[in-house]
Amino acid sequence: MKKTVVFIIGILMIISVFIIFSPNRYNEIFSFEPLVRMAQDQIKFHGWKKVFFNFSILAPLEEEIIYRSPVWLFCFISFLFKVKGEWQRVLALLILFIPTMFWAMPHDYPAFYQCCVFLGGITSGLFTIYLMDKKYGWLITLFLPIILHFLFNSIFIFAVWKFLL
Repeated sequence: MKKTVVFIIGILMIISVFIIFSPNRYNEIFSFEPLVRMAQDQIKFHGWKKVFFNFSILAPLEEEIIYRSPVWLFCFISFLFKVKGEWQRVLALLILFIPTMFWAMPHDYPAFYQCCVFLGGITSGLFTIYLMDKKYGWLITLFLPIILHFLFNSIFIFAVWKFLL
């Protein structure tokens, strides 16, 4: 019960931080309009196939490698040297949290969606932290975040295309 309450409070705090400090907080929090406009502009300028390729293939590769590789490297080195402990997980969470925050804030989405991008990155990184100790975990955590990111972006772009454009 305590973990659930702490988790819910943590999510509310993260959403609050994004709403307060987001450069896009002036947008309506749950507005789809900026996302639809962005998708329309991208599709008009680049075409459907290129937008899908960039958003669903290149973005997950680039973002997971740039923003999640520090935590993967830290966990992999800890795994190689058989280092375990609470301090190791806390340090891994910090290494995950800071780049993910820098990744989520510059997006041109409304604050709520920036928060969703941040939470997606955190979820991706948590797979790395908590699966690294398992058999073949280092290999799974190298590809699983990229695959999840690909699936999420693909579903998102189809949802935007199908229902919002």
